[in-house]
Amino acid sequence: MKIKKRYIALLSIGVIFVLNTYFPSWLITGSYTSSVVDPFAAGGINNNEKLEIYADGTFKGDTWGQETWSLEHGLKGTRIDFTFNNEGYNTYFYRRMFLSKPRIVIFRDLNSEFLKD
Repeated sequence: MKIKKRYIALLSIGVIFVLNTYFPSWLITGSYTSSVVDPFAAGGINNNEKLEIYADGTFKGDTWGQETWSLEHGLKGTRIDFTFNNEGYNTYFYRRMFLSKPRIVIFRDLNSEFLKD
């Protein structure tokens, strides 16, 4: 009986980890608004700028224009790579305990992120 409880506990922790770190493309497509507390390390992104991520691998943003994006899934979570004007911007997703909406991190230490609308 104790072994079954351990397996159930481990399985539950594993499911929570996967739900909190794995972001499929259908979950992240949509409209985002930037929340920039301190523009020091925001890469030119200002507060309340819009970012639209489309399912066909393209995006449209106030700062970066209209270009492409791609996802990378790994043990540390899901990363998103934006490509625009022959440049790139790599970042990752974050959400609080798999219940909140996905956020695209701009600069985590300064609470700068794109919040899903």
